[in-house]
Amino acid sequence: MTQSALRLAAVAILGVLLATCASSRDRWGPPPNIVLVLLDDLGYGDLDGTAIDTPRLRRFAGQGMALSSYYANAAVCSPTRAALLTGRYPQRYGLLRVIGARSQRGLPTSPSLPRLLRQRGYRTGHVGKWHLGDSRPEYLPAAWGYERSARLPTNPDGHFDLPLTWDGAAEATSQRGHSSQVLTDAATAMINRWVATDERFFLTLWHYAPHEPWEADEPWLAAYPDDAAGRYGAMVSQLDHQLGRLLDHLERAGIADDTLVMIASDNGGAGGGAHPQGNGPLTGFKGQLYEGGIRVPFLARWPGRIPAGRVNDSVVLAFDLLPTLDDLTEPASVATATGAPTSPGDGRSFLEVLTRDRHRERPEALFWTAKGQGKRWRPASGIEDQFAVRQGRSKLLFFGDRVQFFDLRPDAPQERTENDLGTSAKARELWDRYWAWHRQVGRIPWQVDSLTGDSEATAGGFELTGGAVAIADHPQLDIADGSFTALVTVTPEILGEDRVLMQRGDGWELTLEADGRLRLRVRDEQDRVSELSSRRSLQPGIAARVAVTFHGWSQSPTSYRLYLDGELQVESHDGARRVRASRSRLYLGNDAQGDRPFIGHLTGLELHALSLTAEEIAGGQPPFPEP
Repeated sequence: MTQSALRLAAVAILGVLLATCASSRDRWGPPPNIVLVLLDDLGYGDLDGTAIDTPRLRRFAGQGMALSSYYANAAVCSPTRAALLTGRYPQRYGLLRVIGARSQRGLPTSPSLPRLLRQRGYRTGHVGKWHLGDSRPEYLPAAWGYERSARLPTNPDGHFDLPLTWDGAAEATSQRGHSSQVLTDAATAMINRWVATDERFFLTLWHYAPHEPWEADEPWLAAYPDDAAGRYGAMVSQLDHQLGRLLDHLERAGIADDTLVMIASDNGGAGGGAHPQGNGPLTGFKGQLYEGGIRVPFLARWPGRIPAGRVNDSVVLAFDLLPTLDDLTEPASVATATGAPTSPGDGRSFLEVLTRDRHRERPEALFWTAKGQGKRWRPASGIEDQFAVRQGRSKLLFFGDRVQFFDLRPDAPQERTENDLGTSAKARELWDRYWAWHRQVGRIPWQVDSLTGDSEATAGGFELTGGAVAIADHPQLDIADGSFTALVTVTPEILGEDRVLMQRGDGWELTLEADGRLRLRVRDEQDRVSELSSRRSLQPGIAARVAVTFHGWSQSPTSYRLYLDGELQVESHDGARRVRASRSRLYLGNDAQGDRPFIGHLTGLELHALSLTAEEIAGGQPPFPEP
């Protein structure tokens, strides 16, 4: 066959592939409206109808598909919401805990699901809980690509008569009624505007219910016992009614058949008396990485496109929603033969699962990380995080200084120890996979903003003889409420005066003292200062690997540590309540005023949005705990 004939054949084959891909997208016509409902703390077993009456959600499930192995990306709400909107692990942003009402935390918003869909011609709106930071304008819904928003405060005071902040208004407007009713009203009003102009829309409706306090209106309370479980059941039933109102509104507007509606929970149900069944057959609760803390309900309906009455057990995570909707809405004219999503990220499209009820195998390892709530102690292992790894049916869980290993069979989702950890090669493999992933996932992509004075960039670092290096500002450098690690190799040329190695405003600084010792100085929001100094000293002309780590949360003291050549020098657990937030850039080799210059070399700078362990700082990983 001639070269020209080969080219013609290749073009013909590609044309067939593209036509097949396009026709598979065109089989349902134009992309649908999309409504993504996120419920707060709804448990895995709350919709089975045995203890809580949810007729509308059960009917909805019969009209569409339920995913029995759908996972939140975290056991608490903020990280899962971030994963859902970015298509990425929340660990990339150092987001492992709830972003509180007074938190200075936030995260970069590109890529984001609303921005992607807006580029595809969708009108975008958000209603309800946000919980992704509100201390800066760049953390609010408008910065994420939402044209309209009706946002609840971060920590509402109960469920009645709540304030809503519409769009960019300076003041919130009080709305009478239960939160589920108020948010449904706001959502339907937003939909009405788009329907009136015949525009395709993407709406996220993030309810505050059924998060505590467990409150409901009298008609629903009267149907349940007057105890915690009864009040919780009443709230879920009232929420079910309001979700039914939303679905009825889509019917009356004539757009139900053209609208993909997805309903999920942000994390597992809370423990204690709130859930009469716990989380169905699952072990554990919100805040834990057992299945009950992260495996949650997921329902989807798109009449005529999603098969009705199906239950699919494919493993799907919250961060899969972005590539799925990317895949769904990608114009056929630019569709690739592979159907690969155009937006990079960690998630994978599950469009074929939804539209064809296909079981999808997931060969890659999946990771979860969680922080303890208010720890002020250093565990024996030195590992302050919970973490979990799932690959296929195997799951490794590290919780409370203990490793557990489970076989998650589809017919037995309860977590039961599979075999002796000491002889399990798979458990050790998952342990190694987690730490290899952890060492890389939180790296902050830093950039030099400016070089001043006599400083200059060299291969792999900087030579400083009187100037300073300013690192461009980045949301992950704000460590007022989160975790952070900075590592750098320091080679001083001279000693004799106090010199600045790193400084971020008046929040924290790392200095090299006249005698060669390192000093970490931290200031908190109450203007209290804590100082730590290393036991060992640096010597002129000798390179040393220096690291500082921070581990903080708004509801507990921040812990911070100072390392030298992988060896812990000193640590504090009772110092700054929250490190003072700073909008200053991170400076290397000097302070912002430029009057304490370091003379020498700084190389191998690494910035991480996670608090690395001593073993990781030394270039290894924590050893597998022996039984």
